[in-house]
Amino acid sequence: MNQVPTLADPRLLADRAVLQAVGQYLDGAPIVDQVMLDPDPHEPRKVRAELDEELLLLPFGSPRLVIEWFVNDNFFIQLSSGDDGHWECQWHRHYSPNHSHCHIHYPPEGDRVESLSVDTEHPIDVVSTVLRAIKQFDKRGDKLHSK
Repeated sequence: MNQVPTLADPRLLADRAVLQAVGQYLDGAPIVDQVMLDPDPHEPRKVRAELDEELLLLPFGSPRLVIEWFVNDNFFIQLSSGDDGHWECQWHRHYSPNHSHCHIHYPPEGDRVESLSVDTEHPIDVVSTVLRAIKQFDKRGDKLHSK
């Protein structure tokens, strides 16, 4: 029987060192306007990045990227519109009885899910792959490439 994870469960513990490194990496990325470690830089639980909508050809305004990375190397990465908070795409690596370990959810409801092949486990490489996918986002908003 599967137990519901508790806060003491290592699957839910943020990997602070990884989040700090990802924040530093994003701070130097040309398509990123601002990076915030949430709730604070010393003990982050997630990284928030405001993306430069003038450099990106996205079909929505105020694009944001939120990254959560855990000590077991699972992650949740979400691209959303800052205008209304509606998510546009989500990349995940976690156990799921319904999908592969690493997968992508497409909008609008997230019910379209595809497996992802990630060539690397390194967090910076994964985030770099996501940034490349965002840069390739089709202007019509109906296709987001995984590479």
